[in-house]
Amino acid sequence: MRREIGDDEDWSVSLSRRALLAVGVSTVGSALAGCSSLGGTPTPEQPFATLNRQTVALDGLDLSVPDSVSTASEPADAGVVVVPGGTDRSPNRTAEWIADGRVVALLGDDCGATWNSWVMTSAFATKFDVMGAEWGEPGADLVVGGTVGLNLVTYGRTWEGTPSDSEIFRELDSIASDIEDRTGGN
Repeated sequence: MRREIGDDEDWSVSLSRRALLAVGVSTVGSALAGCSSLGGTPTPEQPFATLNRQTVALDGLDLSVPDSVSTASEPADAGVVVVPGGTDRSPNRTAEWIADGRVVALLGDDCGATWNSWVMTSAFATKFDVMGAEWGEPGADLVVGGTVGLNLVTYGRTWEGTPSDSEIFRELDSIASDIEDRTGGN
């Protein structure tokens, strides 16, 4: 049996209840919206579109890896290899990683200079079309390279201050996703 206003209630009481309900809903909604904008309630970590499916190797770096990202102890076992900007890794080794379909990232001081020195070597020139692959930003915080076909593509990122580990992983995921999209997911 459906109840209508006026069946058992006084109309004025019903309006009062409705008014209180409306005020209560709007107050709770405002409070919840305010909490999220003030940072009162932490938001869950955003899932990674590509890094959730690929393994990451941190070669000589100590970063806090998000739970959803798996790691490899050896670069040969990873889809994304991250090395320090001033690494002493040879251009031959990194060119092999990239030729095998890996994404290579340089993080920190000297990453732009290291990347540019690698791109200018015969190891890179014989494996890839390197035209425009230099990253001329000497102050870059992150330089990432991969291939789209035979073309070597380069991405760079600079932050205002020191980036958090999660910011670094979000940027790596964004770049790895872009490379994956450009290669058709291969």
